[in-house]
Amino acid sequence: MWMALTEFDTALFTLLNSKWHAAWLDWAMPKITNFFIDVYPFVVLCIIVMIAGRARGLVTGALMVLALAFSNVVTGSWLKPLFGRPRPFAALEDVRLLIPPPASMSFPSTHATISFAVAVVVAFRHPRAAVWIFGWAVLMAYTRAYVGVHYPSDLLGGAIAGTLIGWGLVLTEKGIRRAAVRTVKDR
Repeated sequence: MWMALTEFDTALFTLLNSKWHAAWLDWAMPKITNFFIDVYPFVVLCIIVMIAGRARGLVTGALMVLALAFSNVVTGSWLKPLFGRPRPFAALEDVRLLIPPPASMSFPSTHATISFAVAVVVAFRHPRAAVWIFGWAVLMAYTRAYVGVHYPSDLLGGAIAGTLIGWGLVLTEKGIRRAAVRTVKDR
């Protein structure tokens, strides 16, 4: 069964990377995926959310920054070294590599983890934005296969890890808020 899943993963990667492409996507996808390689644009987005949203935005922005930080630690320091999966361009022939090759391992995708962690935080705090933020998370994940640096299972693993990180942050924030309300009532 594992072999069948690996073959399916490779076949789906080949479709996303080599078969379903267009010249305009070859131009756009590296730009989209590289936009969030550097954390500065993301931090600027968090600051804008914090300023524009007052107290609610401040908490959302802080949770977004924590989502970014935890996602980087979980994927880069724990999961990628644990699984040690080579990236598709290192394991397969004829991969269309549209960005410089990352040096880290493949599983799970840090981009997908960050995107989904942030999407969960924003969706819980601002439900009207859920469709847009999850659309952004899916797009970010998709770009990683398109540019040749992740298998679809890396993206799924990142989405699951990010969702768990996001839920953990939201539940922790709710617990802290409830404890603070109880403390105020007890005074």
